[in-house]
Amino acid sequence: MDSLNKHHRLVRQRGFTLIELAVVVLIIGIIIAAIGINLTRSDRDQVRDEAERLALLVQAAHDEAVLQGRVMVLELTTEGYRFLQLGDDGKLVVVGPGDLLAPRELPAPITVSADLEGGSATNKAGLVFDPTGGLGPFRVTLRLRAEEWYVHNLLDGEIRASAEALRNAG
Repeated sequence: MDSLNKHHRLVRQRGFTLIELAVVVLIIGIIIAAIGINLTRSDRDQVRDEAERLALLVQAAHDEAVLQGRVMVLELTTEGYRFLQLGDDGKLVVVGPGDLLAPRELPAPITVSADLEGGSATNKAGLVFDPTGGLGPFRVTLRLRAEEWYVHNLLDGEIRASAEALRNAG
């Protein structure tokens, strides 16, 4: 009889109580909620990421124009932007979808506008990359609700994304 009670106590000690299970489920729920909160990106993060991507692509297009000895153009559209290059026939051709400079559709509701050498534009604005490396002053503005980020060239030739419209651009 004594061994039967001992065996019965061992079996009872192997399981979990309902309270222990509820605590574990609660902790897992809190962890999942915290991860979910961290995965949602703020407007500022989204527009910053797009501005930094555009700055890198503008620099790449500038470098490509110099290396290939061909004019390249950044064209802003209502949906995003695309790069064009001067073809062998002397006409501008959109860079293909498999290329680094492929057309990019911005996530809604991010908007893009440009101030190119004093002229402002929101649609079909063209930033020309000269094969000689010359680049006039420009500022591209990306907006998402109240957040704005800028892509612009600096006096030293660097192309940068920033949250401030720098005065020493161009």
